[in-house]
Amino acid sequence: MENNNEQITQELEQMRQQLEILNRKLDNEMEVHMHQVHKYMDKVDAEMWRNIRMPLILTPFILINMINMGSSWWVSLFLLVLMGHVVCCNIYIRRLLHAKEWYIHKNLVETRQHVVKAHRLYCYLRFFDLLAAMVWLMLFCYDLSLHKDPEHMQYVWWGIAVGLLVGVPIGVYKFVRTSRHWDNLLRNIHELEADN
Repeated sequence: MENNNEQITQELEQMRQQLEILNRKLDNEMEVHMHQVHKYMDKVDAEMWRNIRMPLILTPFILINMINMGSSWWVSLFLLVLMGHVVCCNIYIRRLLHAKEWYIHKNLVETRQHVVKAHRLYCYLRFFDLLAAMVWLMLFCYDLSLHKDPEHMQYVWWGIAVGLLVGVPIGVYKFVRTSRHWDNLLRNIHELEADN
């Protein structure tokens, strides 16, 4: 009888040790996923910060060139409104993602809600930016064609073509890279939820 009790006690002790090992492994996996969530949250945040800085840096140079080319005031105003919209929306998305309390305290439901909402807004913003930039470019070309002779417009067309050939691939690359960060962030949050 004592042998049976000792054997049961040993088996229970082995099971307890195995449970401790399993709990440590699960905790380690959760820490790895939390680290990945922090990493991709920081990458998305850095992309948002770049999307705020670039319009603030480029807009004055674009406006100076537009004034030198003899562009109308309403085209410049449209550009200012467009850039202001881009900056304000990116600041809002960044603030939506920047509430660190919810992912430090591992509130995954709220984290997922914030990230999904911010990602949806980011995609809508990119689509709106593309449409608005095309409208602005057409208005800019139309406005210049009213003020410039055809010989000068030829140089404007060359400049626009070079700008599009350089700018479109850069924009697509940035969008794909940022989308990859968003996807990795959502996948890691999902894996972390599955572990809990």
